[in-house]
Amino acid sequence: MRDIVLEAERAPDMGSLLRERVYAIDSQARSFVAGWISVLSGNPHSGLSTVLPGLIDGLFNALADNNKETHSLVWSALESALQEAPRCDVEKMIPIVSQQLLKTSDVVWTQRYLALVWLRALIPLQKEATVKSAPVVLEALFKLPEDELANTVSTFPATMSYFPFRILLPLFHNYFKIRGHPS
Repeated sequence: MRDIVLEAERAPDMGSLLRERVYAIDSQARSFVAGWISVLSGNPHSGLSTVLPGLIDGLFNALADNNKETHSLVWSALESALQEAPRCDVEKMIPIVSQQLLKTSDVVWTQRYLALVWLRALIPLQKEATVKSAPVVLEALFKLPEDELANTVSTFPATMSYFPFRILLPLFHNYFKIRGHPS
């Protein structure tokens, strides 16, 4: 079936089928969804880019799966789905991905790291979407819980708490002229 979907000029609407199952609790269902997202990513005929905003939150949630194989498949699916970023609705994606920075779970740092990777890829794609989404992204960055950071890793360097800002703020500088900031 995989070969049929990949070789078809117009792939079946797999994206909507995946969207129905992305919030499954069962590890096998999550693995199934992650596997198909990895397969469909990069194929412009798959229709994945149109439903990606409806899938991304569920994928980030699936990172919390206790099954290590499922966790690995979901991680790979999130990395593969980045190929779809230029074709998806960036204006919808930035707020969804920004909210991943505020979630708490057993894999909070994995979620936050991947959210930062996604934001780093999404922000430069569309200037208008970035400007509209800037308040949401900045709010999520400023709400990152530093007290949780101190409790989680006692040897975590203090300078690392500014890591998200070092990654994302230079991207915003291209869109906003900050008064008094050297260009």
